Amino acid sequence: MAAELSGAADGLRSTRAAEYGRDIDERYGATGLWKLGGDVAAGAGQMLPTIGINAVTGGTMGMPWLFSSAAGNAAAQARAGGADEETAFLYGILSGGVEAATERISAGIPGLNKTGLLDDVLSRVASSPTGRGAVKKLVDVLGEGAEEYISEIAGAYLARLWNGDERGAWQTFVETQPDALYAGLVGTLTSAVMNLPGEAYALARKNKPGAVPDAQQSGNSVPRLFTRDEVQGMSAGEVSENYDAIRESMGLWDKDGELPENMPESGTVDVPAVDSESPAGDNGENIDFYVAPNGKVLPAEYKGWIGTNRRESLINSVDDARLRKMIGEVYRPSSVIGDGGTADSIRFERKTGRLLSKSGHSQKAQNMLVYFQKLKDSGNLSDKDLKVVTELLNDLRKALEEKG
Repeated sequence: MAAELSGAADGLRSTRAAEYGRDIDERYGATGLWKLGGDVAAGAGQMLPTIGINAVTGGTMGMPWLFSSAAGNAAAQARAGGADEETAFLYGILSGGVEAATERISAGIPGLNKTGLLDDVLSRVASSPTGRGAVKKLVDVLGEGAEEYISEIAGAYLARLWNGDERGAWQTFVETQPDALYAGLVGTLTSAVMNLPGEAYALARKNKPGAVPDAQQSGNSVPRLFTRDEVQGMSAGEVSENYDAIRESMGLWDKDGELPENMPESGTVDVPAVDSESPAGDNGENIDFYVAPNGKVLPAEYKGWIGTNRRESLINSVDDARLRKMIGEVYRPSSVIGDGGTADSIRFERKTGRLLSKSGHSQKAQNMLVYFQKLKDSGNLSDKDLKVVTELLNDLRKALEEKG
């Protein structure tokens, strides 16, 4: 078992880190908690360059760097094991793909990705924003362990490309468990350690003089304020229940929807009322925001733009697989503007001057026009599908031609 745990630890390290780790293990005879602590430290150290590159590039190059690093290390391992260049290259690409894909399961490494695939699923078990935040932290930490566990299992199968392993699939799975479970433990602890500084900072910020305390924890009358992300995670009932606190929070948000570090000592802020004749005042109340059907929060001035997304109904109305995929590109599931399509997004951007994405939707519409036209001209569509693609083409063209 000791030998198996040692092998698992080496698998978590880069080539040079593994050599250094083995040297330390041999020199000092590191075992038990000392070895585990060293592996956690090595795991955290390996992620620092990726986090740094992700920060410098605005969150765009962290994952590509992680992929290339994992692919390079895996290819070197295969070559050292006697694999030819083509096999080593294939093994490297597949290993890098597994590493990048599993890293999206959770957001366990701070500074790499803000959300993971498990967040939206498991956070629903908590009924309050505070509870969801706690569940997310737990999911992120345990999710990092799950990522390493899956990577170790997948790596055992991929290595059969070059290492001559003739074990059956089930035998490979069973005999890889000690390595995989150890990798999962190290991944979980690495995530916990790397998240400690951020959690400590958040706690210090919360307890800083002048910070607004949580009413539920302090027992006083000061309302608990929320970030934009917390509000977007609320149900309609929670929004109604926390209406006054949300109004106050919105008056304090910065451009990223975060609350300022130095809060007013009184815990209150003047929030301008909405003109009763504005689109937000049609129910006789001063409303500053609206919650769309999918939970997104929009300023009241854009109430008239909130619509029903046609994505599912359109996809289900056509037969051609290519057309279904293209509709999915034009109608994103999270869109609440108009009918949820690119055309209405363009109309919104031109009327309001606010871009819904980094570069807006006009170029995307131009690209989709080309794809839709090629599909229409292919002659492979049924009359029903042809009618739908013609409607989409006309809508995109009209949106591009309309003036703001």
